[in-house]
Amino acid sequence: MVAGGIVILIFTIVFLVLGGAGFFFAPKGPNRGLVQTMSILTAFCMWIFWLCTFMSQMNPLIAPIIKTEDIAKN
Repeated sequence: MVAGGIVILIFTIVFLVLGGAGFFFAPKGPNRGLVQTMSILTAFCMWIFWLCTFMSQMNPLIAPIIKTEDIAKN
């Protein structure tokens, strides 16, 4: 279970770097604040989507159902 936490931490740092890069490297101009906000929100949305997908695979709600006939064949 610790391995899952390490992966979450690594990818959280990756998405923080992406959001920070978008914030600091936004082009200068009248819409700089808008571009910075969009960059941060895009990184956050990608991170939250990845986190939901990753966590749903850690503990799936639906498991395969094994029929007793299949067990008896082996």
